[in-house]
Order: sequence, then C-alpha cells, then structure tokens
Amino acid sequence: MKKTLFAVALSALISAPLLAQAPVSGNLKFLGDASSNGAFGSAAVGPYNGALTGFSPLFDDNVNAVLWCVDFDHFAPNKNATDNYWATSVLSPFNSSYTVKNNVTLYQQAAWLIERYDANVANYSAKNVQGTIWELFSPTSFNGTGYTNLSADLAAFNAGDLSRDWFVLSDNMSNGENVQNQEFLYSVARVPQGSVVPEPASLALVAFGLAGLGMTARRRRFNVRS
Repeated sequence: MKKTLFAVALSALISAPLLAQAPVSGNLKFLGDASSNGAFGSAAVGPYNGALTGFSPLFDDNVNAVLWCVDFDHFAPNKNATDNYWATSVLSPFNSSYTVKNNVTLYQQAAWLIERYDANVANYSAKNVQGTIWELFSPTSFNGTGYTNLSADLAAFNAGDLSRDWFVLSDNMSNGENVQNQEFLYSVARVPQGSVVPEPASLALVAFGLAGLGMTARRRRFNVRS
C-alpha cells in the first residue's frame, strides 16, 4: 500500500508538466490589426490584437494578446466577436487532431520567423514575415506581391532555437456562426527549467498520496504499540 501511494504521488509530479501542455479549449476575441503593416489585397498584415480567456493551464488570460495569422485560406472572426479555439503546443507534445495542418514543422518555422522579427524589426518587416508564413501554409492560394519571401532565412531554422513557448490557436468549430478553421500563433515567456509549477489538480493528487503515506505510517506505529 505504501509503495503504491508513493508511486501515485511520484507519477503525478512527473506528469504535471505534460498535463500542462495538453490541448485545451478557450475563448479568443479578435480585435483587428495591431499596427499599420500594410495589406495583401483585402487581407491585413499581422501582427493582430486579441483577447484570450479560459486557456488555463496552458497560459493565463491575456486581454492584450499579440497574434499572428498562419492561414491565408480562412478568415478571422468578426472584430470583437468571441469564438472558441483550441490551443495546442507547437513544441512538445504536438497533437495534430487539434490543428488544421498535420505538420508541426510548419508552425515551428512560422514561430521562428516571428521571433526573428521581434528581435530585429529593422531587418525583418512584418509584411515579409506575414507573406512568408502565408506562403508556407497556403502555397497554392496565397499569391500576394510586394513582399520578400524569407525562405532563404528558413535554411537556418532550428526548432531548438525558439526562445518562447508557442501555441497554435485553432477554431474548434463549436460556434455555428464561425466554422472557418482560422488559426493564429500566440507565444508566452518560457518558464525556466526546474521551475515548472504543478497544476492544482496535480498538487491535490500529490497531497492525497502523501496523506495516505502518513496514515499508513501512523497505523503501523499504532499496531506495534498495541
């Protein structure tokens, strides 16, 4: 019994970081273009503003979220309309059941380009980044002009170089008004290794296991004395 409870508690501690990366459903409110970065036809260039709620434990609510569109084939929700989305890690684990594309490398490449842009805006214009991302995800649909494709830069792509935790937000089609499979990329600051805080459910499981160990030990002492 003692060994079993210890195993349960240890398993909960080990699995907590993995549980925190499982796909979850939350709400996304699309608030439009974040800046004057131009357009391709009628499509505004990212990044975009948004408000995210309910995606815990993947990340906290963020009413000032910065989003990047990854799919030229589908339109964003109406401005200020709240819709349901899945949030899926594009690092590990990756679950393609919750994304439009069954190719984690595409999402990682897009995230890599965005990080290059954020680190050096002078050399990576938003229009070049957005155009390259749309070309990656919609090569047969996107025919925008007036941007420099950054495919040569992607030759240096390495998923291990990503410095933030990235998530793909996919319309989960639970709202009949908007079933367009729109996807955005969203990032949060990475939690340093060794400082991952288990979720409340995991902590409760660990506490239950430790309490059981204490009760078992107390019962054994009582039996010895009697």
